[in-house]
Order: sequence, then C-alpha cells, then structure tokens
Amino acid sequence: MAKRKSGELLWLALRFAIQDRITLADAYDNDMSEKAVLDAHADIRAFRALQIKLFGTDKSKLDTMMDKMQPRNIFAVLNNEIDDA
Repeated sequence: MAKRKSGELLWLALRFAIQDRITLADAYDNDMSEKAVLDAHADIRAFRALQIKLFGTDKSKLDTMMDKMQPRNIFAVLNNEIDDA
C-alpha cells in the first residue's frame, strides 16, 4: 500500500470529521433546539473553514465534478435519446 502524504491524510481526516458531525446532526433529525446539533453544525463550519484555509477549498475534485453535472431523464438515457454532452 502506497504511503499517503500528510496533506492527503489531513484532507481525509477533515472530510471524515465533517461526515461524522453530519451523521450526528442527522441522528437528531437536525433539530436545532438540541445542543448536540448546534455543536455539530459549529464543528462542520470550523472544519470547512480550516479546509479552505489550508487547501483553498472545501470541495474534493469529485464534489466539484458533481456540482457541474446536469440532471438527465433516466428513461431518455436508457432509450439512448440523449447524446453524451
């Protein structure tokens, strides 16, 4: 297994920390009256701010590509009615 660079490890750690906090907030149905949810959202903001500070973005390459995707009608795709654009 190839060794990861420190920056890659830090990026992954922040991504996993954000996902953990999102999961915690979801467990409380994002009820903003709960202290745990408020704390989770504060942590998410702090982690994303750190990502932006260290890496210039809080989005991975995949996230950026997904943001650029256009919705397609699945039935049209299955019937080959949409060209790859």
